[in-house]
Amino acid sequence: MLVDLVYWENTNPEVFQNILASHLINDKAYQALKSGDYAQFVTERFEYMQAQERIFIQSKGLTPPSEDENNEDDNTETDFDY
Repeated sequence: MLVDLVYWENTNPEVFQNILASHLINDKAYQALKSGDYAQFVTERFEYMQAQERIFIQSKGLTPPSEDENNEDDNTETDFDY
């Protein structure tokens, strides 16, 4: 994936920006991915996805959950049996 993104970044910036947008990858997340900081990439992308979700919910005339309500359901480490 990264090789493909770097190719488009250097070849056709418009296509590159469209690819990032279609995968909900903002500039901060891409820079983290490019530098090999995968944990930061996931964090940045997750935060960007949450922000886009809030914008979408508000565009439909609804009230998104508060940040506290979003974090209450974050039991990702305890939801799975390993």
